[in-house]
Amino acid sequence: MNFSLFDSITEKEKGAAIDDLISDSSPNAPFFFLVILSTIMATLGIIAENVSVVIGSMLIAPILSPILSVSLGTVMSDSKLMKWSLVTILKSTLFALGSAAVATLFFSKGFNVSESNTEIASRIQPEIIYLMIAIVAGAATAYARVKSELN
Repeated sequence: MNFSLFDSITEKEKGAAIDDLISDSSPNAPFFFLVILSTIMATLGIIAENVSVVIGSMLIAPILSPILSVSLGTVMSDSKLMKWSLVTILKSTLFALGSAAVATLFFSKGFNVSESNTEIASRIQPEIIYLMIAIVAGAATAYARVKSELN
């Protein structure tokens, strides 16, 4: 069976996608600045119980690149890339936790943040449908990264 959709990806496009992914996964100051900004925005969206703001914060979060780099390292059996990407994810998590804690301390005053916050409840009780959504989104992202005209 021949899938022309995937046969149309050239070796040059594959190489460029890999280079771009590794570059986008680099743990540099702009990367962590975007992690902090997206985390603060998500925190504000959760406090305000505004799903649109939470989704908007996901659009500026750069964390997908190191996650894809872990997958790339796994597929290519590149333990150095996997370790480098996992360390980036760990550092990003620490930056996100710290900035979320600070944002919560500063911005939750004056808001009625209760245990019945629907945004928090929806994030701590995921369903299998969200796993399926993540798989589809990951496949779309991987394909769009390789096909630069779609990116």
